Amino acid sequence: MRMNQARINKRDLRLGLLIAVSLTSCDGEGEKVAPTCNNESFSSVAAGKNIACAVDADGCVSCWGNEGLESTEAGGDWQDIGDAVPPEGSFSKVAVDLGNDGFDEGGFTSCGITTAKEVKCWGKRLAETGVSHTEALDLSVAGEVCGIGLQGGVLCWGAGSSEERSPPGGRWLDVDSSSTALVNCAVRIDAEIRCWGYCDDVMCTPPEGTFVVLDLGTDWGCALDTDGMALCWGGYQGTAESPAAEERFSQISVGSAACGVRRDSTLLCWGDAEGTAILSPPPGSFTQVDVGVGYACAVSVAGDLYCWGDAPHGQDKIPG
Repeated sequence: MRMNQARINKRDLRLGLLIAVSLTSCDGEGEKVAPTCNNESFSSVAAGKNIACAVDADGCVSCWGNEGLESTEAGGDWQDIGDAVPPEGSFSKVAVDLGNDGFDEGGFTSCGITTAKEVKCWGKRLAETGVSHTEALDLSVAGEVCGIGLQGGVLCWGAGSSEERSPPGGRWLDVDSSSTALVNCAVRIDAEIRCWGYCDDVMCTPPEGTFVVLDLGTDWGCALDTDGMALCWGGYQGTAESPAAEERFSQISVGSAACGVRRDSTLLCWGDAEGTAILSPPPGSFTQVDVGVGYACAVSVAGDLYCWGDAPHGQDKIPG
């Protein structure tokens, strides 16, 4: 696969919506059509295994990718959930499934939080997964969906195991999930990390300390402590790599590799990625980055969207 770096513009994303429509199914009223977004500038982006989605400055969600791949190829009985393409409305956040890297499963589901704090999901998921709409302040998408409710508690639902869907009680600041490791982790209100799920894995042994946010990737995770230092854990036999101790970040994301927005707004990527292109982010100033499987995307200070890396299904670029 050719590795490249691309700035996604308004024309490309509208072409990409035609690709996203391949996830739809026909009902009595015909095929569901994705909303037409302005896409002049962006506020956030989410990179998954097979697709990527972004929220523009108006809160409209666009998704692209899934080239040459149908969800039935991954095996299992798949069904549409919610809307088959991004629903209309104003969104504050979107999350995309990283899939199960070890078994080539998943990666077809997205969920978002509207500005009214309602959770809406779209795409495809295994038939045994029931995705219910609820209200949340934060959410993650993996074998199940986990969200932080308006009162600070964590609620998980979906196709994961009963252990994955059974978070501890209390109030929480941030939550994320790993389909590959079958683990969920969250930052508690006292700034400690707790994990649950398939806890025979090193993913359930996060670092000690006080943290503000975390992010889980394919089989590892990283968290930012209260000083902006990134500490990582998990990986094959506990070999997850952390960046240099002197680095400080305002935001991080973990997928097959990890990237962070430094305090000076530049990007740094690290980790034992299968390809090296993902470890070479574009220069410039950025507000947010999100890492998928083999590629990453970031939003610049000017609101432009950049993607780079090695992605076989067009998640890192929109073909013209």
